[in-house]
Amino acid sequence: MPVSLSALVSVEGADNFQERYSPALGVTASRLVADRLAIYVTPMWVHNTAALLDVERDTGMVGLGGRVRVGGSVYLVGEVIPRVGGYSPDQPAYGFAVEKRAGGHLFQLNFNNGQGTTFGQLARGGFADSLYLGFNLARKFF
Repeated sequence: MPVSLSALVSVEGADNFQERYSPALGVTASRLVADRLAIYVTPMWVHNTAALLDVERDTGMVGLGGRVRVGGSVYLVGEVIPRVGGYSPDQPAYGFAVEKRAGGHLFQLNFNNGQGTTFGQLARGGFADSLYLGFNLARKFF
């Protein structure tokens, strides 16, 4: 199949999921090129992205990402999430990483301009003069 599609649906809420709900809808389109390069495009709509200001605003954004294998088991990863409309308080969130696959494990050292992990947080963007270091470990069970 030339392009894979996946639907995204989420809801996040503050105070143990009792207030400031931010539902999100989107779709991810991905394409694998020659078993070395993966390209991702994720258009999304997120509601209530200015909830901390007690203002209801929506945000449209398009996540753009890629992953390229540079060695037998080493990958370089990058992403940026520009907003195409709505609430836009700071610059777009972006990140890049180096990944190493070892058996069923994947180790990732990543750098991002924000600390967002949910769609509502990513819609608010990253920080202009910041870069944060992170680490992920994933395990694939066969």
